[in-house]
Amino acid sequence: MKILFFLSLFIINIQVIGQVGKDTLCYHHIREAKDTIPGTDSNIIIIKAKNSGLTKEDIQTGFYKVVKIDSFSSFYLIFIEKDMNINTIYSEKLPLMTGQKLEVDSMYYFELICKNYFENGICYHPVGNITYFGKYKGYELGKLYIAKNLNGLAIISNK
Repeated sequence: MKILFFLSLFIINIQVIGQVGKDTLCYHHIREAKDTIPGTDSNIIIIKAKNSGLTKEDIQTGFYKVVKIDSFSSFYLIFIEKDMNINTIYSEKLPLMTGQKLEVDSMYYFELICKNYFENGICYHPVGNITYFGKYKGYELGKLYIAKNLNGLAIISNK
């Protein structure tokens, strides 16, 4: 039984390592195996896929207006607007930022993916009256995303 358990863990690790590619290494927050609901004292743990199974339908692209940038100790919240809908991008602070720096009231092209997934792969977004990041209600954040083409506050150019 112990051997079977060890082999199953070994196979899972091989599958995960096999999925780590160039894009995954650039986005530490996508590589995390576990996460909690951000900004809450919740004990709920969300298991996330390691950048596997993403399709074109999972990535939302387009031009968005940056309406606000809020800086926390280790990340930024970038509030964006499109078609009168406010949503938020979570972006980790990184020591080396190269690229075009974001400015409020400017339009940028973003490649957005959901920040948090349930174990079954379904995306979940902040809930209306729950406080996240110790500061914002869910309805103030809208949907919470990660931008694949964002490094801190700098847009990564596609070459």
